[in-house]
Amino acid sequence: MGCANAKDSTAQKDSKQSKPKSDNKKTSGDASLPKKEIKEGGIATSMFILDNKGKIIDFYDLDKKKLGEGSYGSVCKARHKSTKMRRAVKTISKAQMKNVERFKQEIAIMKMMDHPNIIKLYESFEDHRSIYLVMELCEGGELFDSIIESGHFKEAQAAGLMQQIVRAIFYMHENHICHRDLKPENFLFSAKQPLEKTLLKIIDFGLSCKFEIG
Repeated sequence: MGCANAKDSTAQKDSKQSKPKSDNKKTSGDASLPKKEIKEGGIATSMFILDNKGKIIDFYDLDKKKLGEGSYGSVCKARHKSTKMRRAVKTISKAQMKNVERFKQEIAIMKMMDHPNIIKLYESFEDHRSIYLVMELCEGGELFDSIIESGHFKEAQAAGLMQQIVRAIFYMHENHICHRDLKPENFLFSAKQPLEKTLLKIIDFGLSCKFEIG
């Protein structure tokens, strides 16, 4: 009898000790929200990117020296007059713009992107002659130029770069965006630093599009 009582007492004690663990696990599961619900109920990144109707020169000091130039326009450095933040400004001539809807789609897609390995669009301006995209300034040069200058990368360097590229592509595909023009020329380094210490960023969403699964 004594042994039976001791056994029952031990069983009851074990039951009491194990019960809170089960309750805690259930509470933890109920408290966490699925990722999909958070995304649907959250605030869109595009809400923080401004479409300004004012003159860009009222807000930014633009460098006369061009960082790059193409058939549609050019890119130069700029400094915000109030915050002193340095940016890159892409100027697109409306007269040279053949497909306005395609360009608007590029802007809409860039507004959706918020990833450390994707170029960031901060705001845009428009006047009767041009559209201006104020973007993150990357001063480390193209991946293409780095490949040519180096001849080859060390295995660890190549692995680090590929990891950044795959992360950015995965992020885009998770958001149903296909870049469609991935090449070494469309990757910029954020700064002139050793490859292990700088970020690699995807640029140029001119050919990108949204897609549906299925």
